[in-house]
Amino acid sequence: MSGRPAWLTAALLLSLGLTVGACGEGPASTVSGPTKTVTVTASPDASAGATPTKAPAPTATGDKLACDDMETVMSNMSKAAVGWVPTTRPFDQNVGTRIRLLAQDMAVDERKATTPRVRAGVHQSTEAFSGLARAMAGKSKTKVFKAIGQTRVAYSKLKLVCGL
Repeated sequence: MSGRPAWLTAALLLSLGLTVGACGEGPASTVSGPTKTVTVTASPDASAGATPTKAPAPTATGDKLACDDMETVMSNMSKAAVGWVPTTRPFDQNVGTRIRLLAQDMAVDERKATTPRVRAGVHQSTEAFSGLARAMAGKSKTKVFKAIGQTRVAYSKLKLVCGL
């Protein structure tokens, strides 16, 4: 991995209105908007007080490339979302466009992955962030907040499969 600071990814998640601990784990995350509240619950192990362990970084060349590139894309995603406040500007066109373009970069990274597990993790992030961009363009607050919850779940899976 490139060793990018964890705060870059945390900045994205916080910009998306999510509650994130230092390692991104916790029993639940709630995102509230003017029309809907979305709660994302962590795995039963996390809520039972078990200490999650960081997955080892992928060793297959394609998986390593895909995960390294995803780390870069997530860093760029956090920069793209800096200053975005979903509750006051859920349809910010500039942020939505950047998210859409970065989701397209994720799709390229998905094709680099060589194992089904990493490919699925990258795919879930690609779909979640593409969905967020579509929801922002569609000007549906309910869909934006639902998509934010989906990006949280997808990022958690990406961290597991890529050892981020």
